[in-house]
Amino acid sequence: MQSETQIEEIEPSYNGYVVPESIELATALDQYWLERRALCEETIERYSVAAGDTAAERDWQSFCSHGTSFLKKYLSKAADSIDAPLREHWRCSFSMAREARKAFEKEATVEAWIPFSQYPLKFACAAPTTGTYTVREISESAHPENFALGKTHVMVRWNDTYLFVILPNQSFVTMSTFNFTKSDTTWSTEEVLPRVFAATLAQFGSKLLEAETKFMPLRAVWNARGQVSRATAQLHTISRSADTWQRVQLPDAQKLDILRRMELFENSDPAAPRGLLLHGPTGTGKSLIARTLAETLSCDFQSLSLADIKQEHLGASGKRVREIWDQARAHRPSIIFIDECDGVFGRRGAAETDVIAADVVGAFLAEWDGIEQTSGIMVIGATNKRSMLDDAILSRFGWEVEVPLPAAPERRHILEQELKANRIEMELPDDTGSLTQGMSGRDIRNLAAATKSLAHPNPPTAEHLFEAVGAARKRGNARVGHAATWESLTLELAELERLRLISALLRDAEKWRAQGVGVPNSLLLTGPDSGTKRQLAQTLSNESGLTFLAPTLSDFKANYSGQSGNRVKLFFERARASSPAIVFLDRLDMIAPSRNVANATDALSNEIIGQLAQECERAQYSDGHVFLLGATSKPDQVDSEVLDCFQERMAVALPNRDARIKLFTRLLTDKKIDFSLGDGALLLAELTEGKSLDSRDIENSVQAAQQRALLRAVRNGGPEHYSISLDDFESLQLT
Repeated sequence: MQSETQIEEIEPSYNGYVVPESIELATALDQYWLERRALCEETIERYSVAAGDTAAERDWQSFCSHGTSFLKKYLSKAADSIDAPLREHWRCSFSMAREARKAFEKEATVEAWIPFSQYPLKFACAAPTTGTYTVREISESAHPENFALGKTHVMVRWNDTYLFVILPNQSFVTMSTFNFTKSDTTWSTEEVLPRVFAATLAQFGSKLLEAETKFMPLRAVWNARGQVSRATAQLHTISRSADTWQRVQLPDAQKLDILRRMELFENSDPAAPRGLLLHGPTGTGKSLIARTLAETLSCDFQSLSLADIKQEHLGASGKRVREIWDQARAHRPSIIFIDECDGVFGRRGAAETDVIAADVVGAFLAEWDGIEQTSGIMVIGATNKRSMLDDAILSRFGWEVEVPLPAAPERRHILEQELKANRIEMELPDDTGSLTQGMSGRDIRNLAAATKSLAHPNPPTAEHLFEAVGAARKRGNARVGHAATWESLTLELAELERLRLISALLRDAEKWRAQGVGVPNSLLLTGPDSGTKRQLAQTLSNESGLTFLAPTLSDFKANYSGQSGNRVKLFFERARASSPAIVFLDRLDMIAPSRNVANATDALSNEIIGQLAQECERAQYSDGHVFLLGATSKPDQVDSEVLDCFQERMAVALPNRDARIKLFTRLLTDKKIDFSLGDGALLLAELTEGKSLDSRDIENSVQAAQQRALLRAVRNGGPEHYSISLDDFESLQLT
């Protein structure tokens, strides 16, 4: 856990546009800080004269010296009244009650406490025994609202222990108990003394009012000094806060909305927000926004995660939650920030939520619901999985801000900033926006570091940047061969041109959308040639430079009901987080078989299909571009809901004569052969005429020929005897 009131160093933040900027708002944030500065200066000027008043303090000191003698009379009168209640409570003799009263009265004192600040709770304490006053702060009080500012509270003390305080409404709060010991037996007075003292205090109402009146001018002076002190501190931090917010990549309109609402919190306004939920993709600067707010407001800041809250045993987590809130109450104004809050506030009853997690949610709700007690406390949560939050928690936040991925201009600005932070001087290429498409601020920060690492110890160049981008895109990819290029595909020219167009649109999706061009989001590959379909998917990934994900049925299907749908959901969340991305669903008829065919599916399959249909439909409208690429040789056996998610189809036929020549040429190019490559490829294509072979069958024939050549080389003495001959393709000749 991290608790701090000031963040000295803040990481660069990276947030994108949420609302469009307007020309009028171009300098709105600068104007806001100017207004804040002017308000602080006005506050300092307005309260400076009152803050310098010394007469009020002399008058209050005089009252403490001569006007608090009534407290001694009050103590004597109340003490004289405790004998009868003690006899009734203890069922004891007159002499025992009298002894107890004398023992109490001998060491008892009474003080007048007048609270003048609630957060933190501060009192001006006048004691008739000293004839002066002191200022005391109770930082551990969990309920400062019980004390009325400016009103006289009477504190009763015995020896060095405060027993109870009588509130202005003549109720009392017990802190300890006076015990009387006689003949090795201890007798507790319990609430006898507080009740007697509270009843007796009514006779001194005019004296209490006089104390309040005498203290009022000094309270005004202290309030003025507090206003000047706070305004001066704010004035010193405005420039730093303005610089910090410049590093937060949000539009001025959204920054102003956040800052204006937080002013209500700063001023303890009844309309102040009690919570703020920051949601959006990971790495967009949600944590930085929370830290920046804490620095701007100069308030206490607790940065928490699941590990800071969730304990091992049931009940311990609830206790930990109360400790967190107690600290926040003791250091108001305070921000409780919970990063990755979906792990802390998971939906109760969900498969992912255990009983301890539910205990955390229940305990947090109980603390959060104390409306008066939470004044001056704000909860800020950050998540990239809003849908997993408990509904009751969502309603408590009340205020939500989406922090999406940065747009192209922001990404370029962030990259410039990060390169500078890494001491890299480089002229960025014009297509920086396209290169970093879909990247978060954290991704770009890692990209800058990777660029420097690739070039070290030499100065980085644009080529190193391109290499770092390629490596970042391929991180976590399904295995894709480097040989998968446009030239390697055995497709008709029209089909190849269509794929090239899709690749170009995906590579610069943001720019094309800005021109009003619809970017494709799905394609279903049909036809008998499964090998070419797989190669086509890999080629589209290589040529477009996008992240490539290829889940299988085992990635989705779990052992228990409820888990399979969640696996599908989590996979697509990963895809959206990695966008722009290509999701290749090979053998779609196995992943999502038709539910209209008897015995084709079971409960787990139905769960996968239902969630897959929802995620595929969502992918069509998601801001993060996820391109769905499906493949099946049996489209009639694919579930109709999933099938409808694919807007376009492309039939991949078996390779014709020219395609087979090209395929054999590609497969044999890097191998040692004892025949002419051109003539051999032509002959092999002729041998496969009319045999209905797909590209995978042809690959298998080449591998079989290679195996025969290897066996022959081993028999003949070693590697120097290795070469593939046309006779090794006997499987094609015998078919």
